[in-house]
Amino acid sequence: MSSMETSGVKVKQYISAITSFRRLCAWCLSFKELLMEFSAAAAVVSTTFHFHPGGTYLDCGMYRLKLGHEFQYQLNPRGSSPVEVLGIDYKATLKPMLASFEDEMKKSSMGKLDELISLQQQTSEKVSKIESKRKHLAALPTHIDNLEAQLDLVKKERQDFTSSCATEARRIVEEASKAKLQETIAQTEEEVQMCAHELFAIVDSVSKYKEYISSRMISQKLQGI
Repeated sequence: MSSMETSGVKVKQYISAITSFRRLCAWCLSFKELLMEFSAAAAVVSTTFHFHPGGTYLDCGMYRLKLGHEFQYQLNPRGSSPVEVLGIDYKATLKPMLASFEDEMKKSSMGKLDELISLQQQTSEKVSKIESKRKHLAALPTHIDNLEAQLDLVKKERQDFTSSCATEARRIVEEASKAKLQETIAQTEEEVQMCAHELFAIVDSVSKYKEYISSRMISQKLQGI
């Protein structure tokens, strides 16, 4: 059982105790009125038939009040006064007991009332905390939605950034490829030119050699003639 439920049970118990005390106070008033009725009736009635049921009722009432077993109504049908009929001086004996019992009940009820007020304050504070938590929980879905929206935005920005980086990387690769191609073409042209120069040099050497051979052959023919 939670502390909130325990506090609720205690509040109900204290309210029930206060209600019982109020009923007991009303019963005490009825008890007092009944004593007064017996006092008046004892002055004019002296038969056990009329008093015995009421005496039993009063004995039960005193037992509930825990005044002691020594207080019992032994009705005297031969008595000529209320004191003789009731058997004890009830005013001098019961009134202080009832007053003391009433004071104890008042003190007890005040203590219970203070505890009840304290419990009500604690309950109010707990209810306030629960209400605050309830509002916080109610606001969580909106907060979660906002976080999800921010997360989606971050994902989109990341995707855009990744796409931009990929595009830039392709551009750099293409530019690097073009630069490499141009460099290769330049090197190839340079090599072609070098080969052409070498070829021209060889052709020139061959031509000169052919001229030399031709001149030698002519010279030898002339010498033979």
